[in-house]
Amino acid sequence: VMALAGTSNPNNPLAALIKQADSKSVSKDIKDSRARMAASGMGGANSLAIRLIRAMHDLIQEGTWEINRVGASPIWVTTEGLFGLTEEVIKGAVGVLREQGESSLPNDYRETLNLLADWGYLHTNIQANGQQFLTWEIRIYATDRGKPIEFNAHVIRFTKEELLPRAMIPPEPVRAVILGRDGAPISSGGIQ
Repeated sequence: VMALAGTSNPNNPLAALIKQADSKSVSKDIKDSRARMAASGMGGANSLAIRLIRAMHDLIQEGTWEINRVGASPIWVTTEGLFGLTEEVIKGAVGVLREQGESSLPNDYRETLNLLADWGYLHTNIQANGQQFLTWEIRIYATDRGKPIEFNAHVIRFTKEELLPRAMIPPEPVRAVILGRDGAPISSGGIQ
């Protein structure tokens, strides 16, 4: 208690540990609070993350982005989940908001990814060695003009499907395989 109140000897190693733990606890509480507010809708209309997701949603709803279509959409509904081609998704959403006069957008797309992850919209890619990334590498197996094709993509993985308009019937998921950083498949493609 004395260490938390700041009245203990600053050279006491216990005081430093307690202050560090308290700081981490507060950071976690803030992050959890953001996630709860975003999930309940209370973080609402003023959240930049929510406006970014809404911009993506609108691009799909108006038909600018066609889901699971080679060359027409950065959004893919797959057997491994909902993915977006990283640069195209971020540039598209940021572009819509800039056209609407939004001035608080980050210039670096990595900051935008961090914002979306902080609000619980992206899955973190945790490697076996403990490294964490906000992007993934996947191989998509699709068809283009009736011919089967496969291609590797640098993507983000969405946690929630609210990106897709509710009135829309989701397309049949295409097969996708998650790749490791070395390019080797590390998943079964969602097929058991």
